[in-house]
Amino acid sequence: MIFWHKLKNKMSYRLTCYCSACNSPRGSTQTASGISATEGVTVAVHPSLYSRNKEIFIDGVGSRRIQDKHGNNRNVIDIYVGNRSRCSCSSHPLSGRWVNVSGL
Repeated sequence: MIFWHKLKNKMSYRLTCYCSACNSPRGSTQTASGISATEGVTVAVHPSLYSRNKEIFIDGVGSRRIQDKHGNNRNVIDIYVGNRSRCSCSSHPLSGRWVNVSGL
């Protein structure tokens, strides 16, 4: 089992994107941590990897904070991309990329 606080070396994860239009409940920016999701800050990870507000570094993206949980595979990091009335996350330039991630 992988835990974020034990990450010393970089590991590969697939990026996906989410926004307020595809968040649950729809239209909400509320995260699992109780913090409002913020573009350029918030990422969601599988519940088994969740460590509230832990800072990580995503190659080609930069520093982000784990503030939310998702129901995808464990090898996915879901990046919050903003407040939108209609979701276009699947066509976001980051969606589907494999990147290296490390804990800071």
